[in-house]
Amino acid sequence: MKGNKQEGKKIRILTVICVFFALFLVWVDRTWPLLTMDQLVHHIKAGFSGLEGTPISIFLSAIPLCVLPTVLLGAAHKALIGKIGKKRVRSIVRGVLAVASLAAFLGMALYMGGKLKIVSFFKYRLTDSGFVEYYYTDPADVKLTFPKKKRNLIYIFLESMETTFAGTQNGGAFEDNLIPELTQLAKEGEDFSGSDDKLNGAYMMPYTSWTMAGIFAQTAGLPLNIPIKENAMSTQEHFFESITTLGDILEEQGYNQVFLCGSDANFGGRALYFREHGGYVLDDLMMAREEGRVPEDYYVWWGYEDEKLFEYAKENLLELAEKGEPFNFAMLTADTHFEHGYKCRLCGDEYDEQYSNVYRCSSRQVAAFIEWIKQQSFYENTTVVLMGDHLTMDGKYISKMVPDDFEQKIYTAFLNAAVTPEDPTMARRYSSFDSLPTTLAAMGVEIEGNKLGLGTNLFSTEATLNELFTLSKYEKLLYEKSKFLDELGEIDLTLVPGQQ
Repeated sequence: MKGNKQEGKKIRILTVICVFFALFLVWVDRTWPLLTMDQLVHHIKAGFSGLEGTPISIFLSAIPLCVLPTVLLGAAHKALIGKIGKKRVRSIVRGVLAVASLAAFLGMALYMGGKLKIVSFFKYRLTDSGFVEYYYTDPADVKLTFPKKKRNLIYIFLESMETTFAGTQNGGAFEDNLIPELTQLAKEGEDFSGSDDKLNGAYMMPYTSWTMAGIFAQTAGLPLNIPIKENAMSTQEHFFESITTLGDILEEQGYNQVFLCGSDANFGGRALYFREHGGYVLDDLMMAREEGRVPEDYYVWWGYEDEKLFEYAKENLLELAEKGEPFNFAMLTADTHFEHGYKCRLCGDEYDEQYSNVYRCSSRQVAAFIEWIKQQSFYENTTVVLMGDHLTMDGKYISKMVPDDFEQKIYTAFLNAAVTPEDPTMARRYSSFDSLPTTLAAMGVEIEGNKLGLGTNLFSTEATLNELFTLSKYEKLLYEKSKFLDELGEIDLTLVPGQQ
């Protein structure tokens, strides 16, 4: 009798475990319908370590779908099956339930495995084809000719900003255009859509799908493929010390450089990166507190809201302009970070979805800031770059609002560029990597060969890697293990808690 009870207990535990993981996979699919394996790895690392990208509250939302039904099933399994008098019937029912739950789990696992291409992901992670090394153009080896009068640069990293949020008539996926002002700015400037009147943008490639990786891709022309947690670069003594980035290039040319963000700049290694590559002055939440711009205990969203960020940006720009020297001012918005975004006092209630209202509000704020810049005396000799750091991580919001086959792209706009495309009718296929040489070209810099990092100057007619390879092929090649990147990164695992 004791043996039968133990056997029944094991079968019940197996059933409950299979049901839990089957429901968990259903929850993952519902929460992030457009998930890639690259993003999944990031979400898991970020979520359980409390880092940016996946607040622990996201995982707590799995409780109603996964935990509660599993607990109820376990209790019901024990109570109801225990009432079956005949031993043989009881065993058959237990077996059927166990097989059914196991089949459900395996079915969901196979479905998710196929959707995420897990086999291919790990296959390529074990392969080193030398792709990055072969196509990488070291900026230190390229002749760069700056104009006699050097142009200023204002580079705005727009949190989670996509062309997706534009109206369908502009190439977006929404019936209403959530970002009409940004849409207009892209059309007034350059987004490399050629003769097409629809918005164009950058593809998000592997290892560029979180903020620090997006910044790295756009300013270094490389994927942040590292053997540690995505936002653990703050633990390192150096951030790819040997590479040459946009900041390094402009520092050598005598530019004054500032990076402004409303959160702690140390997070994700941003402070380390910008200090080491360009000697940027860091104006972040900590500095705002120290200077009394916000109270010492002030903290909303990720630090302080974008409304304040744009005001502090104006102060920074006026101070930089007064020096009479070329400057590079970079800033990072945050209100449009998932989940739902931050609804500030400037936001309206045009839509039922908070995230829609936040994007609508962000578009207005960015446009107002750009309008202010245009009124300043320094604007005539200043190039402005607007670019999303990555696609939104809120797949649930996107899946609810966007068709399954819609091609998401990162919002991109080059304003007041010193050059125009060699072929203005040519619509380009490009990624975040192409921003590095394109930004310099927009500043009037002549680039020998039009290649830097993995990027191509989009104002030229040189082919980008997105134009040389299909998107799927390019992604696979970037997923491959790269000894070259390992050597450039020189990651010290002993400095990362739990990864020694």
